This record gives sequence, C-alpha cells and structure tokens, in this order.
Amino acid sequence: MGSGGGLPALPLLIRWREPRWVLNDVSAKKCDFLEWAVIRLSSKAIVHHGPVEAAAQMPNYKEHFNIVTSRAFADIEHTVKCADGLLATGGHLLVSSPPDKRSWPETILAKFDLTETPIVSVLKKK
Repeated sequence: MGSGGGLPALPLLIRWREPRWVLNDVSAKKCDFLEWAVIRLSSKAIVHHGPVEAAAQMPNYKEHFNIVTSRAFADIEHTVKCADGLLATGGHLLVSSPPDKRSWPETILAKFDLTETPIVSVLKKK
C-alpha cells in the first residue's frame, strides 16, 4: 500500500520473485518509478496506479493477498482498514511501527480481527 519509493516492497520483490506482486501508489510520478524498477528487475510485478481503497474493491485483489506491506501510509485505523480489504484469511500485514514501539490499539485490531505478532527484529552491531 503506497509503494512510492519502493520500501519495503522492492527488497521483498527481489528476495521472493515467485509470488504475485502488486505495487500500488496514488502518485503517477511514483508509479512511473515503480514501473521503471519492475522492468530493471525483470519482474512480472504489476504496478497499480490509484487509491488502494479502490484496489481493495477489485475482484482480483479483494481479500487475495497473503502479505500486504505498508510504510508511512496513513493513520493506524485507515492503514488497517485498507489492508483488511486486501488480505486473504490468514494473511499478514507487514507495517512499520512507530519509533516509540507502542503497541497497536487493541480496539482497532479487534475490529478487524487482527492480532499483533512481533516478527521483525532490528539488530545493531556493537
């Protein structure tokens, strides 16, 4: 959602080429960059230009994806609401957390039947 500059979508696409990837952004300029990157990577990824809310209503995207990524997309509730329309049952929303490491509000997670699972570690070399 809001793939823009390609983080984290492009590194994930480089690492896992087999899955079907759809990169999304509302900005035409950012979509042009994403299309350039997809071609340079010889990927079969699709770039969807338009609001993610519209993509979530498309039959071939609605509740279809096992992984949805988001980085600096929107406020918590809007991010979860948009992802909910794209995520297949059992799918994962990989989203950057706020720097203060606060948890996601339980009321929002419960509303969309989500649970928070800490699956990413940040390691710092001494």
